[in-house]
Amino acid sequence: MKKNILAIGLALAMTGCGSDTYEDWLSPQSSQQEAAKTITLTVTPAQPIKFAEITTDSVQLFVPKITASDANVSNYTVVLHAVEGNATKTLQATENGMVSKTELEKAYYTLAGYRPIARTINLDITALTTVNGINIKNVGNTTATLTANAPVLSATGYYIVGNCQNPTWQNDDTSLKYEFNGTDPYSNSTIVFRVPAPTDGSGLAFKIFDLAATGNKNAPTVLSCKEEKAIAANGTEKGQLVDNTNGQGKNITAQAESSAKFYEITVDLLAQTYTVKALNFSAFIYERGTNTSWGDKPACPLYSTASDGKYQGFMYLNGEFKFMPNANNWDGDWENDGDGKIADNGGANNPAPETGFYAVNVDLTTMTYSLKKIDFIDIVGNVKGGASDWSSGPHMTYNVAEQCWEADVNLTGSQIKFRGNGNWSDDDGNWGGEVNNILNGSSENVHPGITGDVHVKLYVSCNTKSRVVITKK
Repeated sequence: MKKNILAIGLALAMTGCGSDTYEDWLSPQSSQQEAAKTITLTVTPAQPIKFAEITTDSVQLFVPKITASDANVSNYTVVLHAVEGNATKTLQATENGMVSKTELEKAYYTLAGYRPIARTINLDITALTTVNGINIKNVGNTTATLTANAPVLSATGYYIVGNCQNPTWQNDDTSLKYEFNGTDPYSNSTIVFRVPAPTDGSGLAFKIFDLAATGNKNAPTVLSCKEEKAIAANGTEKGQLVDNTNGQGKNITAQAESSAKFYEITVDLLAQTYTVKALNFSAFIYERGTNTSWGDKPACPLYSTASDGKYQGFMYLNGEFKFMPNANNWDGDWENDGDGKIADNGGANNPAPETGFYAVNVDLTTMTYSLKKIDFIDIVGNVKGGASDWSSGPHMTYNVAEQCWEADVNLTGSQIKFRGNGNWSDDDGNWGGEVNNILNGSSENVHPGITGDVHVKLYVSCNTKSRVVITKK
């Protein structure tokens, strides 16, 4: 005789809610009917889970209970829902509602983030129940409360206090800072500082203070080390950080690099690790963009007079652009990282300014750049039409095709200079020196070696690469 087949309904009992039971009968296959069997599934929350306190490989995510004779539950499938949005993650659970701690933690961080506060998420649970050899799918739902295993982070940002400050170890000096500016440190946990090398040539020693608790060395969010163990300043060796409990933490340290003028400190706030890299800035960096046809024309150089990571160049801009450490390749180029910011992030080009000639300044110690438009350059000094006090002179105009400023003037003597926007500021351009080495910021006048009616072409790009050509008409 064939067995009667019975599809059994599900009753879900929720915390604080009643339970419902339903039965769905299939037509019997013989004149006899077996006794009805009722399957009841109760799903309730497990104890709150704090990942920092879990020492086992598995953890109970929910508490299931199946009531039925001759019934076995082979497995549970659990769908976890995001705290915000529609994202989900699916895990497999045992008949006791146990899941892999590693898999649960990974799923939870994706759905709820790393902030170490208790969050409640919704669970959809599917049970595969076997009755008399027939598999029946039962579904239910409940919640789980979980707390991430992560440090408490500043909501504002951090700053460096140590022997790289001038003067050193000033708890209230926030000049070496990293601000979050509204971003979530639990989502973007890597922060970077660029600090001067200690003036005495020693290795780095510092702590990382909370910008939200300026000057407070005992704030729980201050970062330090358990022991002073100097790591190599090679950018790869990692040191372990701890919170600065009651100000008792040790200094964060790194070995000295004799040629370094700056150090780059990279901190992973969630992993509580740091690396230090000695920075030896090159004399030049370069710009490419629409103005150079992205490579068809030579890159525009920027020069660091003091080799301190601060560069200046003058160039014509007519579209988007990027900066790069090398003249002939894109290795390690710096893209846009927000308003006036750059990073080696593979991101977008820097936005196009109004077409024109610009003074371009880049600071690799802060990874920022700025543009100042140069509307005109005037020739002051011994030139007809110029003021005797050198306060004004004939204006030059920019020749886009030849990439130079030019003017027809009458020179009345042997000394002249060039100024951007009619100012003596180096930010606008204040050029003097020798005709074959025009320097911005030079206190020396230019000696043309010629008088009378002349045509002047001023080629300015950056210091060591600028010149003036003066020809008799």
